[in-house]
Amino acid sequence: MTREIQVASFKEAVRKRPAMFIGNLTWQGILKLLIGVFEEMPVLTNKTLEIEFTIQENQKIEFHFQNINKEVFFTTLEKIVNNTFEMEAIGLLIFLHLGKIFEIKFNQDNQLHSFFPSEDNIQHKTSVAVDLKSDIVINYTWDNNVFQLEEKTLYRLMLAKLEQLAYINPNYKLIYKENRANNIQINTLHFANGMFELRDYYISQLKYGSAEFVFDISNDIKGYSYQIGIAYSTVWLDKSNIRTFANNDELTEGGALQNGIINGIQKAVDSILKENNIHQKTSKKMISFLLIAMASVKGNDFDFSGSTKTKLAMPKMQKAVENMVCENILNKCRNDQSTKNFIIDKFKIVE
Repeated sequence: MTREIQVASFKEAVRKRPAMFIGNLTWQGILKLLIGVFEEMPVLTNKTLEIEFTIQENQKIEFHFQNINKEVFFTTLEKIVNNTFEMEAIGLLIFLHLGKIFEIKFNQDNQLHSFFPSEDNIQHKTSVAVDLKSDIVINYTWDNNVFQLEEKTLYRLMLAKLEQLAYINPNYKLIYKENRANNIQINTLHFANGMFELRDYYISQLKYGSAEFVFDISNDIKGYSYQIGIAYSTVWLDKSNIRTFANNDELTEGGALQNGIINGIQKAVDSILKENNIHQKTSKKMISFLLIAMASVKGNDFDFSGSTKTKLAMPKMQKAVENMVCENILNKCRNDQSTKNFIIDKFKIVE
């Protein structure tokens, strides 16, 4: 007996197997939905993406997006309505299909455009333009039949992750509001110096010490943009203070970016010791001891080790980062004798 194979629509696939698209159905899934939308927003050139969103009761969120290329965004929504969307709109589409209720509003060509769900897809209507006070407004209610979470836990954990997102994306300004209590709570998250500010935050949390050899590296190499903040603590660290990110994913298992940073520091230190007639080799353990490093890489076509995005497996990138870090440190030492002295004093083995 043969069965006829039925091909589900994209909406049906998302609704029936949401975890396949967003990882899980907890607060992390909600956050992945939001990040998917943020990443796909067409930001105007040389502008900061401003996102103000208010968390309300009954699973409601109101978003205001500023500095958006509305013409490009309108084209994307038209493709979604006409079922001609491409992969670049996948995050927005999943976000919409997992919403219980939503409405997208923005003014374009002297008209107010509204997009909202229909039984089969998404509908589009136009009316007279009105004052929206932002480029794009989205009213959204997530579906509690899909997600398994407690609201109190969601908001507490979401704020911490949004702060991380703001550090990773210096071109984001996130204004996070909670309107579930009598008093509105507002958190503005904007870190123009990205990883350097995250590194400085870690330094500020050192209880009894400070940091030395504070070093900033920012560069673009072969389609990838790097931002690396390095420092060495003057006191014992009770946990690893090396964090690396590929786009918005934290590389909790390290890989190419982290290894490239450590190898680059080691290569530079060994070269400086040799130049000063100190004939010894350092180890990665020596280099990593008391190291504080925050780094991000932005780009496309990342290769990860395994099925999760927690470890970069890109040997060419690792070598590029190694050379970049090494060259920056050596250039600094050529122009700053105190930096060179720090390296010699720190890594020279006293016999």
